[in-house]
Amino acid sequence: MYVDSSPQNALVTINGKRMGYTPNTFTVPSGNLKIILSKIGYISKELTINLDKSFSKKQLFFELYENSRIIKFQDVNGLDFYLDGKFIGKNIEYLELDGMPHIIEITSEKDNSIFFRYIINKDSPKEIILNPRLSTSIEVLSQEKILTYIGDKYAFTPSTILINTIQNTKNIDIYYLNSKKSTILRKNRSQTVFLTNSENVGAVSLFTSSTYALIYIDGKYINKGYVLGHVLNSGTHNITFKFPDGKTYNINININNYEHRVIFFSKANLVPVKIIKTKTFDIYVDDIKYSSSELDLRLEYGVHKIAIYKGQKKIAERFIYLTDEGKYINLDNWY
Repeated sequence: MYVDSSPQNALVTINGKRMGYTPNTFTVPSGNLKIILSKIGYISKELTINLDKSFSKKQLFFELYENSRIIKFQDVNGLDFYLDGKFIGKNIEYLELDGMPHIIEITSEKDNSIFFRYIINKDSPKEIILNPRLSTSIEVLSQEKILTYIGDKYAFTPSTILINTIQNTKNIDIYYLNSKKSTILRKNRSQTVFLTNSENVGAVSLFTSSTYALIYIDGKYINKGYVLGHVLNSGTHNITFKFPDGKTYNINININNYEHRVIFFSKANLVPVKIIKTKTFDIYVDDIKYSSSELDLRLEYGVHKIAIYKGQKKIAERFIYLTDEGKYINLDNWY
C-alpha cells in the first residue's frame, strides 16, 4: 500500500503499529485496516478500509490541515463573545484556536440589533480578521455540500459569507445549483439561509468537551467531536454523545423552522497545559495570578484567558482554545 500526504513526512500508523513516514510503500495484511496519519502542528486523519486480497497495490493520499488558527477582532468594546455555543468573555481582541471547525457568535447587551455569527470550517484561512460592526454575515446551509455565490464571493456550505454594508437593509441574491434565493440583509444582524425548498427545515451544530466524542442524531452516527450546520427536519430530535471513557449521554432538542441551534455539551475534561517565560512578568490564567517562570497546569477543555503583566501594566492578553492534547505556551513569543 502506497501512502502519500500533503505535507509529507507524516507518521503512518496501521492497526496500532507505526509503519513509517510518507511518502512510502508498506506491506500490509488484507482485511480491515485502521490507518492514522499524524504530524506535529497538523490535525491527524483517520481512515478505515477493507483491503481485499485481489488488490496487489493500493494508493492513498491524505491532506492534512494545520492545527492552529488565529482570529483577530476589531471594534470590540461592549461586545460579548461565544465559541461553539459557550460564553468565553467580553471585549476579546485575540483568539487562538486549533484547526478544527468552530462557530463564533457575538452579541451586545447595549445594542440588541447586533448579532454576528461566523462559521469556521477546515478550509477557512489560518488568520481571520472580523469586525461585527462593519460586516454582516450570511450563513448558508444545505443538506449536501453546495457551492454558493453572493456577488463575487463564494463558499461551500456550511459556511459564512461576509457582506460589508452601511445600509440598514440590503437585498441579496444567493445563487446555487442553477437556482437562486433572494433575501433582505439587515445591518449587523447575521442571517441563516437554507438552500432547500422544504418549509419544515432547521439545523443544529453540536460541540463537546472532547475531540474524540462520537455524536449521533436520532440513532444515526454523524461525526466525531463536532457536528457543523447539520440540516434536518424541524421538530424534536434525540442527540447521543459517546465519550472515550465509555459513558453515553442523551439529550432531546427542539428545532424550529429555519432555526440554526448551536449547542455545547460539556463533560468534565481536564487537559495538560505547560506555560513558560524567561522575563520577570506575572502570568494571569483566567484572572488568577502566577509568578513562577514555569507552570504545569490542568485546565478544563475549552477557551481560557492568559495575560502577562508587569506590575499593574498589561503587556499582552490572549484567549486560547485547549483541546484533549493540551497546550505548550511560550510567553516569550508574545512580546
